[in-house]
Amino acid sequence: MEYRGCLVYDGDDTLWFNTFKYHLPAVKCNEIICRDLGVYSITPLEVQKLVREIDERNIKILGFSRKRFPMSWVMAYRKLCAMRSLKPKKNVAEKLYREASKFYQPPFPLKTLARETLKEMQSRGFYQVLLTLGDKRVQRLKIHSTGLGKFFNEIRIPSADKTHHLEELSLKFGEKIWMIGNSKKSDIGAAIGAKVKAFYIPWATSLDDSYECDQELYRQYVTELKNISELTTISILN
Repeated sequence: MEYRGCLVYDGDDTLWFNTFKYHLPAVKCNEIICRDLGVYSITPLEVQKLVREIDERNIKILGFSRKRFPMSWVMAYRKLCAMRSLKPKKNVAEKLYREASKFYQPPFPLKTLARETLKEMQSRGFYQVLLTLGDKRVQRLKIHSTGLGKFFNEIRIPSADKTHHLEELSLKFGEKIWMIGNSKKSDIGAAIGAKVKAFYIPWATSLDDSYECDQELYRQYVTELKNISELTTISILN
């Protein structure tokens, strides 16, 4: 079958809401630590800052493993106990791990008109690829939960950079390939690195909005959209 081109989609916070799933487990874990440490506890904001610092370091070790976020909370708890010369409790560490692990449990609500957009672009004859970073088990769970798998010709779940995958796909489709995503670093940066055109859909809770792209290359390769459904209105894709 001859395709009109290739559309490569990010998943998390592009097709479905994802970042919010970390919020409630973080609040619950913060409460667990504060209750356990009692008079020796620090402020919730300080706990959150410590967890983020540990989690950022753990990215280099655990990558996008589903174990990373829960382990970061356990490590933060143990460090706080050490700072106060307290012995960490095994049952508290286990409780933190269980609570933090809820970040990848369904449901994962779809972005507005995400399903309709995928269906429309599929009907127009585009080869559609889901290229989403993360733990394979977790990402497969999200895909199954959202029911979007049927709209893709390929599903790729790398544990690191997307650039190689975009370069590989561009060999097949030439200039008729576009990356669609909400992350300046993992989506837009990868597309520019692979010399692939991209549609950037900013999302308010993205943590990497400060990522700096070369402005000249950004203007050359990137088009900004307000939402996923705008894809259906782009003249080059009609």
